[in-house]
Amino acid sequence: MKRLIISTFFFVIACLAIHTSSAQAADTTLYQMQQKAYVYAQMDASTKATGSLQASARFYAQPASDGWLYVPNKKGYVQVEYAQPLNGEYVVVNAENIVLYKYATKSSQKMSNVISQSVAIRYNDVAAGWSLVSYNGAFGYMPTSVLAAPTVTETKVYATDAELRNKPTKSAAVVDHIAADVELHVYTSFLGWSFVANDTYSGYVKTADITDPTPPAKPIVKKIALTFDDGPHKKVTPQVLATLKQYDAKATFFVIGEEAERNAAILKQAASEGHQIGNHSFSHDRLSTLSIRAVIADLEKTNAVIQRITGTKPTVYRPPFGAITQQMRKSISMPPILWSLDTLDWKHRNADKTVDIIKKEAKNGAIVLMHDIHQPTADALPRVLEALQAQGYTFVTIDEL
Repeated sequence: MKRLIISTFFFVIACLAIHTSSAQAADTTLYQMQQKAYVYAQMDASTKATGSLQASARFYAQPASDGWLYVPNKKGYVQVEYAQPLNGEYVVVNAENIVLYKYATKSSQKMSNVISQSVAIRYNDVAAGWSLVSYNGAFGYMPTSVLAAPTVTETKVYATDAELRNKPTKSAAVVDHIAADVELHVYTSFLGWSFVANDTYSGYVKTADITDPTPPAKPIVKKIALTFDDGPHKKVTPQVLATLKQYDAKATFFVIGEEAERNAAILKQAASEGHQIGNHSFSHDRLSTLSIRAVIADLEKTNAVIQRITGTKPTVYRPPFGAITQQMRKSISMPPILWSLDTLDWKHRNADKTVDIIKKEAKNGAIVLMHDIHQPTADALPRVLEALQAQGYTFVTIDEL
């Protein structure tokens, strides 16, 4: 439903089906007599009266010509000067255990119990904190303090046919049917029922009948994994870490074992700041040229170094140069992680080119290859992060991707 907050109450006339046992004409208004007046068969006070309306009596009437009102229930006319129109506003009963009283005092007759969060029509406030209301077709009084302005939303009927009832219960009379796609204002929803109204209808329908059955589309979260190879570098990696922290971005560092030993404090910092640490061999040898036993020994040696420094054993590895054999894929338990976007930063050593390549080739789920051993890469990183953020990307580690 689209939210429509209203700053003033939506004024209504009391001829709505929710407050009457039968439908009233569209131009029928609720009136209250200011003094006793007679009802005539014709708009002529000189003729014989056919009935009367007592002072304070409330009745529905239709405007007629020459200062007269037509009263359907009396099948006659009354002079408009003796009657006052009662314009009402929808309110929500925002409390439990509320009663509709006949008069503005709790010592008067109790007319009905009131369901919390249901709707009434308030006509005017009276002395000592009471309001004249119409509730489920009955007139009476409720404490003004329990009546709240509704927060109105807009919807339509999604069911083939919505049954309109005068009370929020299955046992209540069905006063009308609302066809699919009819637009409605919703004033309150509770216990599976909603009070709705428009220029034609007002009453309670099942909330399910005005709820879009189509599940809302899940927002697409664009993710991208930035990865850095060949570090940690004593000068460049700290700059990369500082920039990632500034932009609240996470990355994955595929580190070389011997560099990890040389720069253990930097590696420990990267891990402590939430970045993932991957295995990139011990000395950056081309593993695909080694025996499988030698490859496994190299990776295990590197894993041990990383675990000793960070306290966590790597779960992924990246073979140097991306060189990998089928035997490596079968024999090594860690999954190999390559890349889908190569910045070629190792080749051109140009910050502008690194930024341009990433901006043009970034895709949801991409794994970006960079190297935290080249100063131009560190120089490019702030612009890379800003550009990707502008495109709606979230920066994640390999495991999160």
